[in-house]
Amino acid sequence: MKNKGFWGVIIAAVISMAIIGLGTIKTKANQKNSNTENGVVKKETSDSTVEESIIKNHKDTIIYSPMGDSLTEGYFASTSDKRFVEVYAKMLEDNLGYQVDVEGVSGYGGTTENGVKGLDDIVSQQPDLVTIEFGTNDADPNNGSSIDTFAANLDLMIDTLTSQEKIPKIILVTTWNQGEKAEPFDEAIKAIGEKYDLPVADISDIWKDSSKKGPEGVETFKGTSDNFHPNDTGMQKIAEKIYEVSENMME
Repeated sequence: MKNKGFWGVIIAAVISMAIIGLGTIKTKANQKNSNTENGVVKKETSDSTVEESIIKNHKDTIIYSPMGDSLTEGYFASTSDKRFVEVYAKMLEDNLGYQVDVEGVSGYGGTTENGVKGLDDIVSQQPDLVTIEFGTNDADPNNGSSIDTFAANLDLMIDTLTSQEKIPKIILVTTWNQGEKAEPFDEAIKAIGEKYDLPVADISDIWKDSSKKGPEGVETFKGTSDNFHPNDTGMQKIAEKIYEVSENMME
């Protein structure tokens, strides 16, 4: 009788352990299945967030075709990557996730008449983005550009660009460092911007600060600097001003 009782206790203990083991296995299986749906393992929230962030921040390559005079050419930034068009392009890349290809027409500069002559080249580039920076040389009496001619040329440039199948985003930029004689030209730029509902980067507060120009006699990638054109700091400020007025339209 004692042996039977002893073996009964042993058998009961083994059965209890087996039941506990099965319960543990079932619990683990349920935990595994809680991360599985229709045979597909669900991603952790953190991984999903990272993936969504990458998709949100990735944007297409855009073609940026700046139009303008010597400022757009980069006189007198120390190096090519310091000119405002390159600084602005990098801001679009770093802040908004674009890949920016800077195109434009090199060397035509000058007045709006030169800008009109470069229109065919700009159109052929099929730009997504254009900055138009003219008026500084038009405002110089030595160039003989009347305000009416300037306004007509600027209007023609915008009308041509907005008549294309692929219509670029356009930002206008006011004149540089010509004092009171440039005020009518700045007013014309702002009026045309209002006409076409385009943002205008007013850079007058930048050139009025002498620390943003010169000094004369510094060797740059465009030759020896003068006291008229912006330096690297001036170029940076111009780019920041353009970005400030165009950020919303580029998002």
